[in-house]
Amino acid sequence: MTRRELADIQGKLVKVRKWMNEAGWHAGTIADSNNQELTESYIRKMVDFPEKSCMVDDTDINVYPGAPALPDGNDNDCDGIVDKGEQTINFEPIDDYVEDQSDIQLIASATSGLDISFIVEQGNVELDGNQLIIWGPGEVIITAYQDGNDLYLPADPVSHAFCILPLDPIITETVEDGQHILTSSADTGNYWYLNSSLIPDKNNKVFIPDEEGSYTLQVIIDQCSSEISDPIIIEFTSIVDYSVIEIDVYPNPTNGWINLKFPAELKYKDIYLTLSDLNGRFILNSRMINVLDGEVSLDLGRYSAGHYSYIIEEKVSRKIYRGQLILY
Repeated sequence: MTRRELADIQGKLVKVRKWMNEAGWHAGTIADSNNQELTESYIRKMVDFPEKSCMVDDTDINVYPGAPALPDGNDNDCDGIVDKGEQTINFEPIDDYVEDQSDIQLIASATSGLDISFIVEQGNVELDGNQLIIWGPGEVIITAYQDGNDLYLPADPVSHAFCILPLDPIITETVEDGQHILTSSADTGNYWYLNSSLIPDKNNKVFIPDEEGSYTLQVIIDQCSSEISDPIIIEFTSIVDYSVIEIDVYPNPTNGWINLKFPAELKYKDIYLTLSDLNGRFILNSRMINVLDGEVSLDLGRYSAGHYSYIIEEKVSRKIYRGQLILY
């Protein structure tokens, strides 16, 4: 090392020691353990400023060898690389939602103040900015991430898992040729129970009971569970054939409103209406209608045009009426 190089390094060391003294550090922290005069090799070891990268600035206490990285576009720690600040993500947990609830607002922020992005890792949902649109039940996993920029390093991503819970199921009971038929309002994920005990390997939409008792239903998708349905009581000893009742349904075809005219024997009785399309999908599931004056009007205008099947039941006296309906 030439005298000039050594003098240059010693000059820089003076600045470092000056800054340390002003900061309250003892100058001996950069000397050897015996507080001896600094040697050329020790100076080289303790003060290694890469050329054109970091000059100790008496006016900037953030710039010195080993300084923490700051998002200011400077080489604060004197390693020859412009520093980037670290950032973290705060992603608020998401509660479980039922599938017919409104869209979900995702709330997340970064300590850098930079915008957060999201990605759907799993689930029957769709992202629209920071809004999550629900398309169906099941487990959902959402990840929040921030890729950084010229001043900040990428943040560690944060993921949350939650459930879109299935709608509470409804059991529709019909009797055909003396046989009880139970039908779920859900197409998949059906778990049938008899007297509160799970019936093994019975997960279909339609279930035909072979024992008397109280039947209930729960829908589970990806371990996300609905509430238990209202029970249906099956008693084989009370089975009798349904008798046919005469009901006027008009107008048919209709563009929305229909009128149901019942015989006098059904006045003040509770009538159940089930409406399904040609694919067997239920549009109305055992909707109860109270017949006060023998005639009831219903607005079906919100349903799509097409052919529908309907079943009208009076369960106490076990009377039934079936028919076809056309909406246009």
